[in-house]
Amino acid sequence: VDPFIIYLAASSLISLVASLIAWRRPASGSFPLGLLLLGMSIWSGCYAVSLTDISLAGKSFWLGMMFIGVASVPVLYLIFVLEFTHREKWLTPSHLLLFLVIPVVSLLLHWTNQYHHLVFLSFRSFELDNMLVIQYVRGPWYYVGMTYSYAVIALGFVLLFISTIYSGSLLRRHYYQILLASFFSLLASLYSESTLLNRSALDQLPISFG
Repeated sequence: VDPFIIYLAASSLISLVASLIAWRRPASGSFPLGLLLLGMSIWSGCYAVSLTDISLAGKSFWLGMMFIGVASVPVLYLIFVLEFTHREKWLTPSHLLLFLVIPVVSLLLHWTNQYHHLVFLSFRSFELDNMLVIQYVRGPWYYVGMTYSYAVIALGFVLLFISTIYSGSLLRRHYYQILLASFFSLLASLYSESTLLNRSALDQLPISFG
């Protein structure tokens, strides 16, 4: 088994365990944090399975399942930040519905892409380090989803930064820790987006989840 697959599987397992731990804690933001970590686990776990020695149809299926995590992680991050920084008043049913429109539409378009090619125009397969890898050519809706994802993550960063400035010393330390962890994940995401156009590139972001 390729080491990259092992790293992905380990990242998925760590995120899953952390998700279960978060759900057992009564602290503010623990429930959306658990969902966020579960989304990360799905992302890295399904990506790991897609890189194993299975058929192209199987790879396509698991990449489709992976997109549940891809679409949900950014908005779950924002919901976690809103609850953790005590901005629950933003989390009304209408606001939650608004937050989820683009991720749900993106997921449905991804699963039905063969009928409209809005998310991916085409795909190609190639061998990399004895792994058969599928690489997609991005379509117009991919960039809509990507822009939305970075926008909600940026909003989460801003809210965390504001809370850091105006909070007490104890909370400030927690906010700094989350900001730092989020910053490294964001760098990994930007790196992956910039390198995935390369024929020999793999998505490095899911490894950072663990």
